Amino acid sequence: PAMPSISVGMAVATGEVLSVLSVLIPGSPPMYEVALAVDADGSTAVIQSPVDPDETTNDACCTYLTFLDLTTGKALPGSGLVHAPLSNRSVLDESGGMLYAAQPETSDLVTVDVMTGDVRTSSPAAFEDNDPLWRDPGVAILDAGTVAVGADDHVRL
Repeated sequence: PAMPSISVGMAVATGEVLSVLSVLIPGSPPMYEVALAVDADGSTAVIQSPVDPDETTNDACCTYLTFLDLTTGKALPGSGLVHAPLSNRSVLDESGGMLYAAQPETSDLVTVDVMTGDVRTSSPAAFEDNDPLWRDPGVAILDAGTVAVGADDHVRL
């Protein structure tokens, strides 16, 4: 397993790192990137680690989510394995309670509750054994009831 350090806060004017957390996360296969998202007030973060439960391959069929309370440095109870690849452009809602991500191949919306780990998708196809693609559809929260997902030549609301 990797032991990356993440900067928790940085002074914009000086670039000075205000705090650093060392977080134990699962290792990812070669050529896969770990992603980080932080909520609007800087109190909750998620580290997304592409993983493959079958360590004999170099594919990443799944994503391990490590949710962190940045005020305490502790992992939150919703941390765990999602049986779908997720884009690196995920977002946390304003309260830091829900993660919104896209499945790279299908552009299905995947939501994960930060405290319970409950996973919901816009389609069961998000959980199919999909080949990883080098696509990274973006997700944006438009308002409290609407999320947009980039899907090739169109946007899904």
